[in-house]
Amino acid sequence: MDHFADGDYFAARQILDRLNNEGIVAREFPSAPFYYLLGASRSRTGDPSGALEALDHALAIDRHYEPALEEKARVIQGENR
Repeated sequence: MDHFADGDYFAARQILDRLNNEGIVAREFPSAPFYYLLGASRSRTGDPSGALEALDHALAIDRHYEPALEEKARVIQGENR
């Protein structure tokens, strides 16, 4: 996702939240990377509880998904990048 890669976390979050709220991703393409990006975007825009919720979804899909594990540890430790 270009917005996330460019550091525009607010724009990335808007798009990812919209997709999540529409339910299309959860129904058609549930993926750990999607929920990781949603969680990381939420974390970087000041929503740690929303970040943990999304990261838990990522880990429910793939409990070994390293980016989600690392991001969750950062959120729990109170780190925002």
